[in-house]
Amino acid sequence: MSIPAVRDDLPTLAAIGVLAALAATVSHEVAGHGLGCLAVGGDIRLITTIFFRCTGGTAVTDLGGPLGNLALGLVALSLTANRRIVFGETRLFLLLTGGLALFWFFAQLVVDGLAATDDWNFAAGQLGWPPSWRVFAVGAGILGYDLTRRGLTRGMRTLSTGQDRAADRRRILVPWLAGMVAVSASAALFAGDRPGGIRDTVLTLGAMPLGLWLAVVLAARFGPTGESPALPTPLRWSWIAAAVVAYVAFCLIIARGLGPGPL
Repeated sequence: MSIPAVRDDLPTLAAIGVLAALAATVSHEVAGHGLGCLAVGGDIRLITTIFFRCTGGTAVTDLGGPLGNLALGLVALSLTANRRIVFGETRLFLLLTGGLALFWFFAQLVVDGLAATDDWNFAAGQLGWPPSWRVFAVGAGILGYDLTRRGLTRGMRTLSTGQDRAADRRRILVPWLAGMVAVSASAALFAGDRPGGIRDTVLTLGAMPLGLWLAVVLAARFGPTGESPALPTPLRWSWIAAAVVAYVAFCLIIARGLGPGPL
């Protein structure tokens, strides 16, 4: 007997992915770096999809971005344990948001430790950390990345249909791809460095969270954790409308370059 294919509503999945990618981006650039700049009396000169500049910033400003990702990721994944969240779309949003944010945080630890560049390296220089910080950063990043992948695998199993592995994979990969493409496209709105902005955004939302792929494959292989498999994702105009409004606002306010200063 053939198993009927599970048909999720693709626009709804895409909308959830766009909102998750926007949340991860805003937590890093706006909430993280932005508040870190203002907290030390700095002056925000530029915020875009992937670039941030602050005059008068300190290590707090540099670390604000990664810590913003960490805070969002931990909150999002912890909420998935709340049994009152029964709608699969909300659980999917929280899992994807938490995954993108935490993979960004831990992957950046590894990259900054290996290449001695970007936020963690800038902060280390200002705080006078010994060179050994890079070893600890790489080790902590690898460990945290794997723990995140394990947590996502368990969480994704609650979204399993229990009968269609292709649908289980599609339920995660479609919103992930949609979010990465949409936010990367917004980076092209900043005229100061379009190629660099698109490249860095694709790497951040497409390459850094590659652990999502392994989590998806393992979750689909192990199947659902509960007695009742997850239902197909229906058409939800509320998610689609929220994604459209949030994306347009982000493009108009942030992506084009917010602030008076050059790159």
